[in-house]
Order: sequence, then C-alpha cells, then structure tokens
Amino acid sequence: MANSLYGLIGEQVNGLLGKIVDFLAAFATIAGIATSLGMGLMSIRFGISQLFGIQLGTGGLTFVMILMIIGYTISAASGIERGIRILSKTNMYLAFVVLLFFIFFGPTLFIFNSMVESVGQYFDNIIFMSFWSDTMQVASDGKWLGWWTVFYWCWWIAWGPFVGGFVARISKGRTIREFVFGVVLVPLVITIVWFNAVGGTALHAEINGTLEMYKAISADAGSGIFTLLTALPFGTLVSYIVFFNLIIFLVTSADSASFFVAMIVGNGDLNPKIGQRLIWGFFIGAISVLLLISGGLKAVQTASIVAALPFAFVMIGMMISLTKSLMKEDI
Repeated sequence: MANSLYGLIGEQVNGLLGKIVDFLAAFATIAGIATSLGMGLMSIRFGISQLFGIQLGTGGLTFVMILMIIGYTISAASGIERGIRILSKTNMYLAFVVLLFFIFFGPTLFIFNSMVESVGQYFDNIIFMSFWSDTMQVASDGKWLGWWTVFYWCWWIAWGPFVGGFVARISKGRTIREFVFGVVLVPLVITIVWFNAVGGTALHAEINGTLEMYKAISADAGSGIFTLLTALPFGTLVSYIVFFNLIIFLVTSADSASFFVAMIVGNGDLNPKIGQRLIWGFFIGAISVLLLISGGLKAVQTASIVAALPFAFVMIGMMISLTKSLMKEDI
C-alpha cells in the first residue's frame, strides 16, 4: 500500500514512513470490514427471526459469527482463483436476481423516474453537499451530519485501502483505461440502478402508506429490506435469496479483507501464507463481535470513524502521488 505514495515520497516508501502507511491501511481495513460485519449481523439476526422464527441473543449471534468466520477463512485460505472467485460470482448472480425482482415487481415507473431525477440531483448538489458542514445546525440540531454523513464517509474511506489494494491485485496487466472502466464507471452505473430500485421501492411504500419503513428501521436497523419484501409478491421467497445473498456478501468481503491484510503484513506478498490469512480472518471476525456486543451500532460506527480518519490524509497523498507519477509517464 505504501508503494502508492512512491510518486510523492520516493524511496521512503521502503522505510519507516512506508511501514506507518501500511499499518494505517491494515488498521482501516480491519475496522471497516468489522463495521460491515457488525451491521450485517443485525440484518442476519432479523432475517433468522423472520424467516426461521428463531430469536438470537448474544450467544446465538456469536455462534453465527463463528460460522461465518470459519466460512470466510476457508475461502481466503483457498485463494483468489478458487473460493473467493466462486463465492464472488455466486454473490453477483444472486444480487442481479434481486435487482431484477425489485425493478419488475416493485413500482417500476417510480423507480425509473427516481433514477433519472436522482442523477440530476446528484450533479446539481455534489459541490454544495461536499462542503456543507451544517454551521447553522438546521438538520437535527447539528447531529445528523455526524451520525450520517461523517460516519458513511469514514466507513467508505476505511474500505478504501483493502478494496483498492485487492482490486489492484486482481487487475494486474490491465491498462488504466480498462481499470477505470471496470472499477469506476461500471460500479457507478450499477450503484445508481441498485439504490434507486431498492431505495425507490422503499420510498414508494413509505409515501403511499403501504409500509411504515421509518418506524421499522428505527426499531431494528437490520429490518429494512426484509420488511420491504413483505409488501411485494413472492416477497417471502425472495427474502430467502436476500438472506443467503447477504451472508455470501459478508463472507466475500471478509475473505478479501483477510487476504489483503495478510498481503500487507507479508511485505506485499501477492500470495500470502495460509496461516496469515486464517489469523487475520479470525481477528477481523472477533473484533466485529466484540464491538457489537459491547456497544451495538454506536460502537461499530465509532470504530470505523476512528480508523478511517488517519487514512483520509494518506488518500490525499495518494492522489498527489498518482498525479505526479502520471505526469512523468509518456502517455
């Protein structure tokens, strides 16, 4: 990860400064994925309750996490070409099925209208919202910016090191044009469609009084999509697909993160030792369980913010480094 700063600090990436950057990247990755696992466990707990009628306490939730730890550490140990690749493809196929379901069985016209409108609003507000700090405290007495905007920014920053490093690992041999297209443009389009399909359906249900989504999510943060599916035809069947899709998503995220952290600890080894992958996989899972048990969602959010803040400055350095390196290239 420190090598991404070579254009800015040169050979210092091989010294103490580089070690610090690698540590911050590993720290942010562990906290970021632990946050996702913790929040994902909330949805899994609600899904188990709704689909199987089983109420999970702390012990049950810990047992589920242990099963997931076993699953993603085995996947990480099997390598990129086997476990990680197979699970990732399965996950994408299931997610695509769910996406099509919402588009065709949800409020289709409303979804496409909101898709067009939201893209326009995005470009209209991106500059203003990027600098907005709620100085006059007009949004929830100034608290909204912290528990929503700051948290999500930090959560995404915490995912930055491992997603960037892992994608770079599997993109070796690609051109910059291919990389930008496959990693930036395609995911952007998919994200726009996904958020409008699922989020648009939820908004439509709330606006028309079909469901009280806000109350449901306020009562249980993990209830969202399962509650939404109760208002759609074949909702119960799709709930099972979503449940397993969620588990596979968390497993694929955690196994990739374990692989990446093992790479960093292994001094950039592109195929880190299996023992290291297993150790870091267990460590990530253990942290997510401890955070969830000790302080719930608030503890998980705080961990993500604390871990991401230092790496935010590293990302600024990466942008400068990349710009300087590309300026030196004959392109």
